Amino acid sequence: MKTKFLLICLLLSFSTLCLFSQEDDSIKKVIKGLEIKTFQPGEYLKYVGKLGMIKSGEAVMTVDMAMNGDRAIFHYKAAAYTAGVAKTLYKLRDIYESYVDIETGLPLKSIRNIQESNYTNYDEVLFFRKKGELLSIKKGQKSAPPNVMDILSMFYHMRRYAMENLQPKQILTYVLYFEDKIKHFQVRYIGLETIKTKWGKVRCKKFIPVVEKGKNIEEDDAIKIWITDDENRVPVLVKFDLAIGNIKAELDEYANLKSEIQFIEK
Repeated sequence: MKTKFLLICLLLSFSTLCLFSQEDDSIKKVIKGLEIKTFQPGEYLKYVGKLGMIKSGEAVMTVDMAMNGDRAIFHYKAAAYTAGVAKTLYKLRDIYESYVDIETGLPLKSIRNIQESNYTNYDEVLFFRKKGELLSIKKGQKSAPPNVMDILSMFYHMRRYAMENLQPKQILTYVLYFEDKIKHFQVRYIGLETIKTKWGKVRCKKFIPVVEKGKNIEEDDAIKIWITDDENRVPVLVKFDLAIGNIKAELDEYANLKSEIQFIEK
């Protein structure tokens, strides 16, 4: 009990250092000096999920800035929840957050808050790269490789660093701390495809995450992701081939992108 109390105090001490204010002069200076072409603070992406023709959920992803003491850091957040008729059948509210070093793109802290029907799972994790450790509220102290990430920071790291000069069938490999374990996660690049959106057609890179089979996932290529082949590298479409049916999540709203999406025709 004493150990867990100390862990909670340490995690809370980190949280109190994070002061959210995009009007802060020190943050403005950092933003101005960033050489990141892919995204910027204030980016907003909203997705609508459909099971067949029926709306099943929504998801929102945001990029903000925070201060950790006198150090500016990124704050990524992703929230997904059921909507429409699906909400009456199955309530889901999953929230992922990641506080990330601007220079390396690697996480300093992650939060996973899962609420799916009667199932809940909450954890906060601190990453200590020089020590080769991480600290979890749920599982305590663990050894971890220096390049370990959480699932959300991995997504933004991939957008920022791993999208150029890809060859079809090339595999990107990441080390994640996910579901209380250190795991190797792979994403396979398939090639270029043109995807139709509500704003027009856009050329995209297609990826297939290699996922574990389970009660809802019957094939290891059940998830497919299309990401714009421009400097934004924004996911515009995700398809899930699940045991319950095919679900697709389409980009429905976006704001404050680093540059305009390159639609090739209306």
